[in-house]
Amino acid sequence: MNQEQLTTFSRRMEPLVPQLANPEFRESFLESSITMSVCNQIRAMRGDKSQKEFSEFINKPQSVVSRLESPDAPKSLKSMLDIAHAHKVALLVKFVDYPTYFRLTSLYAAEWFKLEPYNQNAMEALTRPHQPAVITEQQNITTPVHKNTGDTIPSDLTFSITQLSSQASAWQGGQL
Repeated sequence: MNQEQLTTFSRRMEPLVPQLANPEFRESFLESSITMSVCNQIRAMRGDKSQKEFSEFINKPQSVVSRLESPDAPKSLKSMLDIAHAHKVALLVKFVDYPTYFRLTSLYAAEWFKLEPYNQNAMEALTRPHQPAVITEQQNITTPVHKNTGDTIPSDLTFSITQLSSQASAWQGGQL
């Protein structure tokens, strides 16, 4: 984030921080924030298609699309994975502490809704040193940094290959 974005972020957080001390408010806020984000992303992925056309594309009933776009309806991880598979994109779900959550979600921008389908060349670029992992001109990626330690905070668009590899190895070894 540049200085202007940090200032705007700090101003937005100021009135919210005291309210987040209340566990009921914090849980409700988190649930609403995530729900709206999912609804908005699914609606953006549908684009100009009708709910019926989109439901045929993801091989689900139209009622599932309606439910996924409604902030009041529960979301199924399986349905979101099916949408990701149909669009040839990944779905990222991760648990983070609250400060990290707010830092990462403050980075969301309209460009994040413009997803590129799976691209083998982009994946192979991950294996070549000193080349970007994602090859698009649309994305302006900034890496958030922890204010106390100076450590890089992995976000949805930036991550440590070493961390990913060690997590994958641990998962394959049955350690996770």
